[in-house]
Amino acid sequence: MGIKIGRYNTFNGILETFHTVDGYNDFEVYVISNNEIKLYSRRQNVTCFLIGFNTNSFDYDRLFYENIEYFLQEYVA
Repeated sequence: MGIKIGRYNTFNGILETFHTVDGYNDFEVYVISNNEIKLYSRRQNVTCFLIGFNTNSFDYDRLFYENIEYFLQEYVA
């Protein structure tokens, strides 16, 4: 819906997120295959899988940088 509801930062395989309602969450990022990554939160013991559609051109950086706001909107604490 076009409004900022959080922010994120990445470093050393960790994705740090801040959601205006749900607060801070950290995810460990693992590459599972050419088109799949796993996000794991130790604090909440939650695992999310992101699966790409085209293994030859799937761009992980683009997925995060262009769509992280939508991911944060869908996250339920």
